Amino acid sequence: MTDLPPPRVVWITGAGGLIGSHLLKTAPSFAPHVRAVGLTRHDVDLTDFTTVRQRFLSDRPAAVIHCAALSKTTTCQADPDLARLINIDATRHLAELAAEIPLLFFSTDLVFDGSKGNYVETDLVNPLSVYAETKVIGEQLVLANPRHTVLRTSLNFGYTTGGNRAFNEEMVQAWRSGRTLNLFVDEFRNPIAASVTARAVWELLYLNRPGLYHLAGSERLSR
Repeated sequence: MTDLPPPRVVWITGAGGLIGSHLLKTAPSFAPHVRAVGLTRHDVDLTDFTTVRQRFLSDRPAAVIHCAALSKTTTCQADPDLARLINIDATRHLAELAAEIPLLFFSTDLVFDGSKGNYVETDLVNPLSVYAETKVIGEQLVLANPRHTVLRTSLNFGYTTGGNRAFNEEMVQAWRSGRTLNLFVDEFRNPIAASVTARAVWELLYLNRPGLYHLAGSERLSR
């Protein structure tokens, strides 16, 4: 991010979500050299490619952090066309716009089928859901550009302004309302604080080391 005079603009899509909001919150501490511009679904519709392009040319970001996604697996299964529009087509368009600058794309450990565990970056993917399939294709689109980065992360936790964007917040809401929450019984995940994820992202951008990375907590927990 050395081609523009400071403060350099960095786009953060999905800024209303857990990780995106933590990136905005931590930017002054971990990336004081940038002006973080958070984009929520209310600011710009990422599937409206004409509007996105106009905003991109106006803001001239020095980097893009692409957090936005349709991540509810049940919604993706029910509406695969919408999942592909948001997770694939919008990602392709952003990657094309950001062809000459760093772009970091958030992916998921769900690109693997879980049969092995303790996955590393060189392991072959085997997505078992529409959501995971769209993220794999998104990864391929992004990694076609050597300037770009894919960050696969696990279960992030933390707190958001609305109090309903993180899995831990959803559990608290269910408990308070007396609602039954159906969870997995056959998963091991490595939870990580969204604040830690945010710091790692800012460090990756600062170091300018594109590629494919895994980021997760150090403790493997049964879900």
